Amino acid sequence: MNDHIYKAGLAIFEPMKCEKRPRPFNDSRWLFEPKVDGYRCKVVNGDTILDGEVAVLDSAGVPRLRLVQQRGKSDPRFVKLAMREYPAIYYPFDILAFNGRDLAQDSRYPTVERKKLLREVLPELRPNGIRCFSSGSNDITARFPELLDPSRYKPLPYIVGEGVDLYKTLCEAGWEGIVAKPLDAAYVYGNRGYWKKVKKPRIEGKFLVVGACFPRPDSNRTGWVGSVILGEVTPGGLVYRGEVGTGFSFAELDWLTKTLKRVDNSPLHVRPKSVERFWFWCDPTQWLEVDFFERTKDNMLREPVVKRIVRN
Repeated sequence: MNDHIYKAGLAIFEPMKCEKRPRPFNDSRWLFEPKVDGYRCKVVNGDTILDGEVAVLDSAGVPRLRLVQQRGKSDPRFVKLAMREYPAIYYPFDILAFNGRDLAQDSRYPTVERKKLLREVLPELRPNGIRCFSSGSNDITARFPELLDPSRYKPLPYIVGEGVDLYKTLCEAGWEGIVAKPLDAAYVYGNRGYWKKVKKPRIEGKFLVVGACFPRPDSNRTGWVGSVILGEVTPGGLVYRGEVGTGFSFAELDWLTKTLKRVDNSPLHVRPKSVERFWFWCDPTQWLEVDFFERTKDNMLREPVVKRIVRN
């Protein structure tokens, strides 16, 4: 493989990023594709370098970040079990090198031409020699060995010009949103400007802390609670809505650990079907402001993030 391409693709490659945009738009000079909720990943196969996302789908066939995160946290000793429980697929959306050529800055290969070439190249990929790298250039091939099978590569579909309808359709189906790309743009490593992402607005709500969970022994939160269990006030009583650990500062985790008052019994009207062994219940007096992507069919919060601890 050309040494320049190897270094550009692996050692220096900082993926092209997206700039946030508040609303979808229509423009015949742009293409629009689904935004995949997964891990950014580059695949190297000989002198070919692809850019895309590793994803794990839910029962409706929609990529879910929490599922690929579960896969990423799986013990490396049990990769085969993790593959069955959280099978991964790869959504390539760009091709950066082919036949020893760096296509990113080649004026003959703007976005739409790279998309066409990508679809032509995918059937030619061979399992022997495939390597998968995170956006930070860590080799993740051993963690996602099913990606050695090119049949698990699904190029993202796209449409030209009509971003508003695509955004509406995808959001209604549970997808995170869309990405917009100029048809004539080059791929600029690390650039945040050419590509635009429009994400489904997150929902905000107030929930009571009804319990907490100690972190895993290898966590950087050892000594504090790792996440808290959420309850929602309903006419029928407090109802379980899931866990949240994202959004806390270390100071807030320390404060919660010292403040939460343990109780012997669950304060929830209906106990969750599964209770983790590291959970403990607490007096439901502490409110949190939480935002989340959406509610699941069983009314759990999807991808919750703590916005604020409501003190007093």
